[in-house]
Amino acid sequence: MTRMNDVLTLAKIMVGERPGNQHPVAALSMRAFDEGIHGSDFDEALAKAVAEGLLVLTPDCGPKQMGVFRLTRR
Repeated sequence: MTRMNDVLTLAKIMVGERPGNQHPVAALSMRAFDEGIHGSDFDEALAKAVAEGLLVLTPDCGPKQMGVFRLTRR
């Protein structure tokens, strides 16, 4: 749960920094890596955020084909 919250915090920062509704998961992954969240920890945190409806993920597009995300309005 803590990792998911950390990833969500990074996602919110990214959304605030750049206009638009779609943001690259690859960039989120790199920021998470800088915070010590990587590999399966990142994958699980991202999956949990999507499962809980906090992020909407469009897979297989964006840089490195890792997908793009947008925040939900919760």
